[in-house]
Amino acid sequence: MKTITIGILCCIAVLAIIAGCGCVSSSSATTSGAPVKNMTTKELTEQQMNLAGVQNAKIVAEGSMVTVSYNPTDVNYEGQIISDWGTIFGILLADYPNADQYRIVQMMNGAQVSQITVNAFDVQQYNSGQITIYQFKQRMQFQGGNGTASS
Repeated sequence: MKTITIGILCCIAVLAIIAGCGCVSSSSATTSGAPVKNMTTKELTEQQMNLAGVQNAKIVAEGSMVTVSYNPTDVNYEGQIISDWGTIFGILLADYPNADQYRIVQMMNGAQVSQITVNAFDVQQYNSGQITIYQFKQRMQFQGGNGTASS
């Protein structure tokens, strides 16, 4: 039963990645034709995550590995967290296409509860239909709050 639940949650995550990739663009914002403050990629990405429903997301590292830390404070159902991961990966793919890896650090009450790392190339391959959801899931690295790998 646990394997089926994990499989379903991974399917939801992948669908959210597809939705996030298709619904997010990194263009500069304007109001009435006048440009708004030039935002850094970090600020734009954090704003996009907030607008997409991923509350309290912060880019904590940029470069070859982009790390996002967030504290899901308003979770209404179990699959919402997985959906948030998909949204985050989709936005990172759009805003940081040259990164090698993406990492999500999930926090609760100031403590890390999970960490998910994925190669950016794997997100691109899944998004373009070159790998299946099961291949994508196998390539993800999950760790619990204590840094131990989980399956």
